[in-house]
Amino acid sequence: MRTSMNRFLPFLAALVLGGCAHRVAPAPKEEAAPPPYESFTLTSAALGEPRRINVYTPPRYEPYRSHDYPVLYVLDGGAGEHFPHVAATVDSAIRAGEMRRMLVVGVESTDRRRDQAAPTRAAEDLRLAPRDGGSAAFRRFVGEELVREVRRRYRATGEAAVIGEALAGLFVVETFLVQPDLFDTYIALSPSLEWNQGDLVSRAGEALGEAEKYPAVVYLSSAGDDDGAPGTARLAEALRANAWRELHYRYQPRPDLTLATIYRATAPRVLRDLFPPSSWTVAVTSPPAQIAAMPHEPLTPLERGTQVTREPAGPFTLIREEYRSDVFVMHARNEWTRLHLSFDSPDRRVNVALTDDNLVLSASARSRGCTVLVRYLQYGYDDDERHLFGAMLASLRQLVEHCGGSMDDPARYARILEAAEADFPRAVRAMKARVAELFRGGLARCNPPEPFTMEMWDPCG
Repeated sequence: MRTSMNRFLPFLAALVLGGCAHRVAPAPKEEAAPPPYESFTLTSAALGEPRRINVYTPPRYEPYRSHDYPVLYVLDGGAGEHFPHVAATVDSAIRAGEMRRMLVVGVESTDRRRDQAAPTRAAEDLRLAPRDGGSAAFRRFVGEELVREVRRRYRATGEAAVIGEALAGLFVVETFLVQPDLFDTYIALSPSLEWNQGDLVSRAGEALGEAEKYPAVVYLSSAGDDDGAPGTARLAEALRANAWRELHYRYQPRPDLTLATIYRATAPRVLRDLFPPSSWTVAVTSPPAQIAAMPHEPLTPLERGTQVTREPAGPFTLIREEYRSDVFVMHARNEWTRLHLSFDSPDRRVNVALTDDNLVLSASARSRGCTVLVRYLQYGYDDDERHLFGAMLASLRQLVEHCGGSMDDPARYARILEAAEADFPRAVRAMKARVAELFRGGLARCNPPEPFTMEMWDPCG
C-alpha cells in the first residue's frame, strides 16, 4: 500500500490489570451514535475463525463512481470498541472540510492479547496473556485477506493507514518494523512497548538500519501513567536517527493525559493533521496592474466581453460574471458563467468568496499581496451553511498565514468575517437559488469528491 498518506492520529480507554500496564481497552459506557456504517463477516484462513468488519464510507460515497478512497484501519474496531468514535471523528472532519475523504474499516477484536502481541518470555506477560504470540498470524489476516476483501467490496486505493492503542499500538509498531510497506501511515497511541521486557524497542535500531528507506509516516504518543512511555521515547529516538530514509515521524508525550483518556483527547486533532485535504502549491507572478486593481475590484475579470452584475446580500455581494465570444473553440462558442458570493473587508484590502461555475464550487481569499487559497467544495451537506462558511474562514486564515506580514492587523480580517456569520445563511440560500436558475439545476451535479487546495502567491509580494 505505497503512496504517501500525509500526517498523524489515535484513542481508547485502558485498564490496568493486577497492577500491570498491559492494557485492555473497553468501550466507554456511553457512546455517541456513530455515523451510518455497514458490517460484514470475513472468515479467515490465517486465524481459523470468522471476524466481523465494520466499514464507514464518506459523505456522497458512490460505489460506481470512478473515484477511490484511502483507508484507515482501526484495530479494536468493533461496535463496542473504538470504531464508533473514530468513524464519528472522521465524518465530522470531512463534513467540515478539514480532512480528506476516506474509508474507515474497524476490525472487531476476539482475543486481542493473542492477536496483537508477539511471543513473550516475561512471566507477568504470560500470566495476563496465556494465549499470546499471534501477531504474525493477525498481520497475515490483515495484509493478505482483509485488505484484499476491502478492495473487492469498496472503492479503495492502495493508500492505507492503521491506528491502535495499548496492545493494538504495540501491534502497529511491530508491523512498521517487520513489514513497513503494509501501510503508509502508522498511528500508535501509548503502545505497550513494555511487552516482553521491551524487546521490540531493543531490536528497533537494528530493524530500522536494515531498510534502505521507510517511505512512511509514524505517529507515536504516550500518556502520563503509561509504563511503556520510556520505551516509546527510545523508539522515537531511533526513528529520529533514521529519518533520512524518507521516514517522517512525530512523537508527542502527553503527561497531562492518562491511558483512559489519550485516545479520545488526541484522535480528533491528530487525524486532521495527518490527513488534511489534498493540496498542492504553485507560485505565479501577477501583472502589476492586477495587483493595483485588486483592493478596488478583486473580481474584475481580465477577459474582454465579460458582463458583471451585482446584487447585495447583507454584508455579502452576489456577483454574476458572463463571458461570450464569437470565437469558436472545439466547434463550440466560447462562453461561460460564474457566480460569486463575495465578502470585502471595509478597507477593501481583503476579499473572501465562494465561486460556482457549474463545474466546481470553491472558497478563496485574496489580498493586495496576491495570495489566493482555493478549496473545491460540495453542496448538499446536512449543515451546508456551517460547512461553506467554515471553508471561507479557513481560506482567509490561510491567506493571513501566508501574507499577514503585508497587513497592518491580519487577525482583524478574521474577526470582521466572523461578525458576518449571522448573515451568511441567508446569503448562501440566495446564491443557491441563483445557481439553480443560472445553471438549470446545477446543484444536482456532483463536484470533485476529493477536496483540492491551490495556493497562488506573488513571489514579489
